[in-house]
Amino acid sequence: MENYPEPVSANKLKEKILVSNPDVTRLLDRLVKKGHVVRETCLENRRKIDISLSESGIKLYEKAHLSAKKAVRNFFEDQISAKEAKELRRILHKIRG
Repeated sequence: MENYPEPVSANKLKEKILVSNPDVTRLLDRLVKKGHVVRETCLENRRKIDISLSESGIKLYEKAHLSAKKAVRNFFEDQISAKEAKELRRILHKIRG
């Protein structure tokens, strides 16, 4: 959701999720087929493919994000303090770039 509502290029998406090119292509094909993402040719650069979330993709993302957030919170709740959690988040964002 980092770029939302702007589309992201397929190449940028591949960089962000750190999987091989064929795997991303197959994943995108399945998500398009299920109606969760829209794949369009960029108007400014015909060689670039733009990927956008559809309404159902947004709902799926929100549901998965909430579920993951709860799971992570429950996992770490007794392991680290709130201050340590903030520091970990800062470090992870720094690494992510």
